[in-house]
Amino acid sequence: MSTITTIVSHGLTNHVVRVECMFSNGLPSTVIVGMAGRMITESRDRLRGAFIASRLKYPRRRIICNLVPASLPKIDTSLDLAVAVAILQTDDQLPMAISTEQAFIGELSLDGRLQPDPHIVAKVVAGKAAGIKQFFIPATNIEVASIVPDTILFPVQSLQELIDYSRQACDISPLHTGSDSLTLLPDSSDDPFEGIVGLTAVKRGLTIAAAGQHNMLLQGPPGAGKSLLAGALAQLLPYPNRQQLIAINRSNDSQTLCLERPVIRPHHTISTGQLIGSSLKPGLVVTADCGVLIMDELAEFNRASLEALRQPLEDHQLHFKDLIVPANFICVATTNPCPCGYFGSEKDCTCATYQRIRYQEKLSGPLLDRFDLHICFNSYEQQSLLSDNQHSLDTFDYKLAVLDASKRQSMRQNGRPNGRLTALQLRQYLQADPAARALLNQAAERFKLTHRSYLKVAAISRTIADIEGQDTVTSAHVAEALQYRPNGSST
Repeated sequence: MSTITTIVSHGLTNHVVRVECMFSNGLPSTVIVGMAGRMITESRDRLRGAFIASRLKYPRRRIICNLVPASLPKIDTSLDLAVAVAILQTDDQLPMAISTEQAFIGELSLDGRLQPDPHIVAKVVAGKAAGIKQFFIPATNIEVASIVPDTILFPVQSLQELIDYSRQACDISPLHTGSDSLTLLPDSSDDPFEGIVGLTAVKRGLTIAAAGQHNMLLQGPPGAGKSLLAGALAQLLPYPNRQQLIAINRSNDSQTLCLERPVIRPHHTISTGQLIGSSLKPGLVVTADCGVLIMDELAEFNRASLEALRQPLEDHQLHFKDLIVPANFICVATTNPCPCGYFGSEKDCTCATYQRIRYQEKLSGPLLDRFDLHICFNSYEQQSLLSDNQHSLDTFDYKLAVLDASKRQSMRQNGRPNGRLTALQLRQYLQADPAARALLNQAAERFKLTHRSYLKVAAISRTIADIEGQDTVTSAHVAEALQYRPNGSST
């Protein structure tokens, strides 16, 4: 009997599975037990085709493969390689010593080649946490999997190549991933505010949101540039570090490494299940992890979807029974002030009072209170749209300000941004002078700030101070932070 280790995906989690193989008396057949799904049982025919294409002898015995633990449902076709290796080792066709610190991952095609695994990063991370040091994976996944530090990866093209390697007929050069940190600097050629003229105050708010990872709500009439500004936030963010790249590439269907933060812009007709997901299938809020979730026309989403957003906006994670899934995104939402969109602007509003009230009631107070920054603005000057001199000269200064502020937070708070600080952590890192604390307390009493709003104003003040390069939060920082609360108070 032989035992081979692999890693399989089950919903949003990944588990180490041992493939036990033995031969018994009886008619030639292949039996796979241990809660194997239909896709796993169908691998018997794939294995036969791969063996024939690789010029290997498929044992004419009764083959029993047990997948341990048997209590875990298994529907991951990447078990193919581990089952094939287990059969070959049991039949003495694989002259290679295999230990429990090695894992074999990959789906086999009929010609014996290994297909790319879209969950390879998550599987390598799970295997590493379980003490596995060496991973035999599809060669097409080697670039993506290389972002996981302190591992040894063997890129395998096909089952035949693995056999030749075991017989020392060919060499598979392992890749040793280092433990050094990986940080990319912003590209000065990118202009996040290209085509956006003026609106300096809104750009300032976007800089604060990007620097401290604060959720943001933009309100203005149609055509004011809300959608353009929301899309610019992702370009202001620093490039992801190694840990963030791992999170971004956990479920990457592409064979190439994704180096950019995800930008998810769901349509307002999306269902709650598609937006939030479940323990078996991730929703868009999970896909937006380490990136930006743009909720364009927030009031047009159904009420259930909006209320379901309250937990990830607050905790930056989702709870599915006993499973906790990261959802650490920045949410940028846009909305109109009324159904026609022109209330409070230079253009006359055609909505009745009850229509405006009904429209605004679509967004509940608890939901609005979870947005750190609220910015209301009108459209910019149309005369400047086609001007030859509309390029923002300080665009890169915005990006550098975000990068510098992010570094200050990372060094001071062990990589935790201001928008993710708890009340205890904020008390430790705020470093506000007496005048700033007095102004914050006066505003809390005057505007009846909720506990959440009070902490958000403090966190925004800390971010503004970091953008200014100051260690101490002053009353000027608090005064600016108060301007980003709706009407100077909480909702």
